Amino acid sequence: MQIKKQIKEVLEIFPVLKYNAQENTLIGTLEVNPNDFYTVLIELNPWNKNFPRVYEIGERIPPINDRHIHEPEGNCCFTTHRMEEILLKTKVKTLLEFIERILIPYLQNNSYFELDESYLNGEFAHKNPTLQTYQDLLKIKDRKLIAVTLYEYYEGHKLTMKDRCYCGNNKTLRKCSRGTHKLGYDKLKHIDKKNMEVDMKILAEEIMEENKRNQTT
Repeated sequence: MQIKKQIKEVLEIFPVLKYNAQENTLIGTLEVNPNDFYTVLIELNPWNKNFPRVYEIGERIPPINDRHIHEPEGNCCFTTHRMEEILLKTKVKTLLEFIERILIPYLQNNSYFELDESYLNGEFAHKNPTLQTYQDLLKIKDRKLIAVTLYEYYEGHKLTMKDRCYCGNNKTLRKCSRGTHKLGYDKLKHIDKKNMEVDMKILAEEIMEENKRNQTT
C-alpha cells in the first residue's frame, strides 16, 4: 500500500492525529485506555525498513533507557532490532498496523508500569539485546546452543519438521515444546543474512569472554 493511502487510513481511524506534509509527521493525542491519553509525534521517515520514530511529548514517560526511551535521542524504544526486522516482514506492514500493534500496546504497557512498577507485557533489557532476542525467539537460554543453531542455519543446514529439535531433546522440531520451537525457528528466515552474521559474531565474542572468566575462577 502506498504511503499516502496508509496515512489516509490512519487519519480515518485516528482523526485526532494531524498530518504535517512538510515535515512528514503525525502528531496528536491517542486514547490507549478509557480516559488514558498520550500525546505523540510520529516521524514517518524512515518507514518500512524501520519503525517510525515516535516521541512521547506529553512528558508522561521519563526520557531514560530504563523506561524504554532511547538516550539521548528521546524516541521510544519498542523492541530489539531483530524483532523489529521480523515484525516488519510479518505483522507490521502498514502504518495503521504499527500504531495498533506496536505503539498503542507500548503506551498501554507504560500505563501499567505507572501503577505496578513492572511491565505487563514484559520487556527487553538494554544490557544484552542480541542474546535476549534469540532467547525469546527460540525459547532456549543457553548462549552456546543458540550460537550453534544460528551458525547451522546460516550455513544452510536448516532443520525440517521431522528433524530433532535444536534444543537438544529427543523430540522432533514439529512436536517440541508444543510447537513453539518450530514457530521461533521458522521466523529466522525473516532475518537478513548479513544481520544474522553480525549477531553470530556478537554471540561468539560473548562466549569467548565467558570462557575467559570461567578459566580465571
